[in-house]
Amino acid sequence: MMPWARTPHRSTTLVVLVAVAILSTAAAAPAIAADDAARCTGNKLKAAATYSRCLLKVQARAASRQQPVDTGKIAACESKMAAGWQKAEDRGAAECPTLGDEQHVRSQFDCMSESLSAFLAGSGPAPVCVLSSTTTTTITTTTTQPCQNTGTILSTTTTTMYVVPRCSNSIQDGPETDVDCGGDCHGCPTGGPCNVGGDCASLVCTSSVCAAPTCTDGQRNGFESGVDCGAGGCPGCPAGVVCIDCGQCASNHCDSNWCQ
Repeated sequence: MMPWARTPHRSTTLVVLVAVAILSTAAAAPAIAADDAARCTGNKLKAAATYSRCLLKVQARAASRQQPVDTGKIAACESKMAAGWQKAEDRGAAECPTLGDEQHVRSQFDCMSESLSAFLAGSGPAPVCVLSSTTTTTITTTTTQPCQNTGTILSTTTTTMYVVPRCSNSIQDGPETDVDCGGDCHGCPTGGPCNVGGDCASLVCTSSVCAAPTCTDGQRNGFESGVDCGAGGCPGCPAGVVCIDCGQCASNHCDSNWCQ
């Protein structure tokens, strides 16, 4: 087996570690049961791992056949991750430390896999998580070597640019609506600027300002276990909605984390 044939497995570990970092540092709700939070995070990481394997297999196939990457297969990988992510959030809405972060995590995988492909093809630096940013650190090294025939010195300069991940560079750039939030980053807090609901942690944008979660905004946000239900001050949820205690259910009956 050629050495490069094993690379997808090493790179899968690398990109999964990226996802671990994202999920552990994203904006989170106040303290909740550790076991419940861990279960939700674990389910999301399973979906992320499935996506990374799928993505790298498609790219490996294209590279070995010297063909363009099959965008249809990439789309299928994305759909599979989205389905797994949604399933994790549907099952653990009340316990997930973060919600609505699938697109941001996926963009990290896309970035890493593209950098990895370029590096292995000899056309790019060692992979770093690059999400177009204006914050850069440039390292320039110069090496010298004798010319074989003339005895003169030939100088070679190599410049490598490392780019800080855009959603954590402490500036507002790209599609962000505020510093490191909105757009394809995590949602902005209440009072932050927005263009659409997806720019906000609450998923509600009113008059270009992120609104605080309410029990009548038509979104599952705040500490709700379902849409506009299952949180302090909101009505109990109907049967079939996830729960962690009986008070979240209209029936006051929560069995195996589901309202009855």
